[in-house]
Amino acid sequence: MPPSHRDSDNSTHECGCKRNEGCDRGNEPVDSMVPAMSYVPWQIWRNIYCIEEGLEKGTIFEDMDKPYIGRCGKK
Repeated sequence: MPPSHRDSDNSTHECGCKRNEGCDRGNEPVDSMVPAMSYVPWQIWRNIYCIEEGLEKGTIFEDMDKPYIGRCGKK
């Protein structure tokens, strides 16, 4: 446990949770992972749905219209 954690009625935790059992923040595997950088290409304005169809489908870009078809791509 980090030195700033004390488990008692007057708990002092870095996160401020004041839990008597101990703080579990900072103990998840993701806490030790390095942040990632992503690349997102510019959306090209082509194959555009009309307003009504775009509202119905949730996107105006036909190329991005990827309906959910179920688990693992199976219906």
